Amino acid sequence: MAFRISAQGIPLRRAPSLCCQLKQIFNTLKFQHNENDPFQCHSYFCLSMFGLSANAQKTSDEKTIRNLLDTGFKYYYSGEAEKLGSLYAENVLWIDYTGKKNEGRETLIELMKKDLAEQKPTPETFGYAVENIRFLSPDHAIVLLKLRGVMQMGDQTINWEGYDTMVFSRLNNNWLVTYEVSTPIMPPQG
Repeated sequence: MAFRISAQGIPLRRAPSLCCQLKQIFNTLKFQHNENDPFQCHSYFCLSMFGLSANAQKTSDEKTIRNLLDTGFKYYYSGEAEKLGSLYAENVLWIDYTGKKNEGRETLIELMKKDLAEQKPTPETFGYAVENIRFLSPDHAIVLLKLRGVMQMGDQTINWEGYDTMVFSRLNNNWLVTYEVSTPIMPPQG
């Protein structure tokens, strides 16, 4: 028996929703297999349940990661470096906006304590938006954040933008940041 990797000629990744995908698969398969063959019917059922389970898990994991980001920024705005650090893996690699490479959760916490004491960020002076979450595997996701902020350099106020890329990994059944790199984008001068 051969299954097509599309539903009525529509690649699965372009179908509008999982429910539509399953309906399309069912409609396609019911004309391509013998409905009296229990093995073929069982195979279809297992394929459908695997797809539902994988999509539900991905949706749940994405929601968890979004909640962790919201929690992390609440800790950031309230100056709670220790709590913020608990969202990072013990051996995190973090490259800050100046390009400096930092390693380890304890280093991150110490740098954040100093940074948060000096800057006192707020949602108005340092904002973020999740631009993309992409799963590389069931236990690894890349998150792209769009950052924006306002900073004072001498007597000049600078509105800036940037990106932050984070790798989340599921470690001991918990999602933690294992890698982070920030990229500032300075506005054109003049």
